[in-house]
Amino acid sequence: MNHAIFLLEIIGTIAFAISGVLAAKEKQMDLFGAIVLGCATAVGGGMMRDIVLGKFPPVLFTDPIYTEISFFTCILGFLIEKRHLHTTGEELTILLYMADSIGLGIFVVVGSQSAFHAGYGHNLFLCTFVGAITGIGGGLLRDMLS
Repeated sequence: MNHAIFLLEIIGTIAFAISGVLAAKEKQMDLFGAIVLGCATAVGGGMMRDIVLGKFPPVLFTDPIYTEISFFTCILGFLIEKRHLHTTGEELTILLYMADSIGLGIFVVVGSQSAFHAGYGHNLFLCTFVGAITGIGGGLLRDMLS
């Protein structure tokens, strides 16, 4: 895998994990809720992408680095916010939108590229759809769980 793409995936995973932690804080959840929402947000879209592309088992289960990064990001983010930040409602919303935007931008590109490299480059609709589902899938799961 290209190192630049891997780095972008890590940045997107961290951004979406933070987004999940912030959503959990908004709903006044504890650490467990923050981990569930953060991990679902960070790896949920990639899992949906792999299912649409027929890749079984999804990368989430074959390469645990993304789940591990999201897990530790959630714990760290929850503890930092709990002890130091104490953000207001408006600040929390701005941080949530920023983290969502970073993750969304990265994962739409990564998802489209995954479809292209899986042999579907001739089908632009599928590449676009897979990019969209990769980008919004985790946030969709987060919103349904919260």
